[in-house]
Amino acid sequence: MKHAEELNKKFPDVYRDANHKPEMALALTHFEGMCGFRPFQEIKDFVKGVPELAHVIGQSAVEAMTSTDAADINAVRSAVKQSFSGLMRCDSSTVSTQISNLVTRLSSESQQGSCIDDILKELVLRLNTQFPGDVGVFAAFFLNHMKLKPGEAMFLAANLPHAYLSGDCIECMATSDNVVRAGLTPKYKDVDTLVEMLDYTPRTKADNIMSYSTRGVDSNIRVFQPPVPDFGVHSIQIKASESYSLSAEASASILIITEGQCEISQLGQVKSGHVIFISANEERTITSGEKGIVMHRALCIPSTN
Repeated sequence: MKHAEELNKKFPDVYRDANHKPEMALALTHFEGMCGFRPFQEIKDFVKGVPELAHVIGQSAVEAMTSTDAADINAVRSAVKQSFSGLMRCDSSTVSTQISNLVTRLSSESQQGSCIDDILKELVLRLNTQFPGDVGVFAAFFLNHMKLKPGEAMFLAANLPHAYLSGDCIECMATSDNVVRAGLTPKYKDVDTLVEMLDYTPRTKADNIMSYSTRGVDSNIRVFQPPVPDFGVHSIQIKASESYSLSAEASASILIITEGQCEISQLGQVKSGHVIFISANEERTITSGEKGIVMHRALCIPSTN
């Protein structure tokens, strides 16, 4: 939050509000993204095994990565920061040349026994097709490659690097429009701010996955509550031709219908794509259609602590 306030004060034309921006993505389809720094050993293996990556981060960063003790978390964060900063600040022509070299090598050589598996190879080649020569292509070696099934969610804390790659999701976040970009985008990039603000703690893919809770015997609802007070999401599924009581909540909420159609008391018929505002402490009765209904409700969920 403090950093958001500082950015807003210094650069109000770019960062227009002073709020932080944690967010979550709840997959509606098979969803793909990158989120958070990979486990340290994975990044180290790429630095040692991908010469094009080693070239762009610089020899000093390579030495820091290969000599750092994985048990020293502060040294690990420092080495990852040095390597990622070296990549992001590398001359764009050098980055483009090394990506071209990498793509040529991946396209012509067998990767059997390589640190680059088929999934990562496909990702690198695809990113380069979408954003040719972009520094974000190399980011695939630093960030966890996340694949979510429908109904799964991931949490993106403030200062956690991420990119959405494909698929549809419910995205819910704190009330901020601020985005600090550095790659895989045609929009304004602010590399210096990004590399100084990031959380360089390596994590596993599983660390980024959000679990959900249920409400007693109510099997219709899954509650996704990130570790922030700003927002939460209720994922609600109602079977065909059933009546369901949408609970009154302490906060106002936004309800989006993502599948099917239904009738909501005081509103009438609604269907997929409709968005509804529900006031605080307001209960509604929902009667689903012949094919059932799926909806998602964004709200502030009171802390249980």
